[in-house]
Amino acid sequence: MYIIKVGGGSQINLAGVVADLAELQEPYLVVLGANAARDALGVKLGIEKTELTSVSGYTSVYSDDDAIDLIMMASMRACATDALWSCASVIILMQLA
Repeated sequence: MYIIKVGGGSQINLAGVVADLAELQEPYLVVLGANAARDALGVKLGIEKTELTSVSGYTSVYSDDDAIDLIMMASMRACATDALWSCASVIILMQLA
């Protein structure tokens, strides 16, 4: 089984991802990121993300309880309102069945 992580940036080509997944013959599980949706929802709700930078310069988002709640809300909102997210979810469920 493959585990495939698809980024959640605003420039992700979800239609292309779905097309590529349709070509796979092996079982897979897809994990969809939602950082663009998280950031947009955070702006609407007035919640700022906290970023941490390592000594080497790598930046990541700090995930406290509020940040995790925000990413969950953004992910669920994207699944409910975005046809490509919904389509990807259906394909994932079909592939896992």
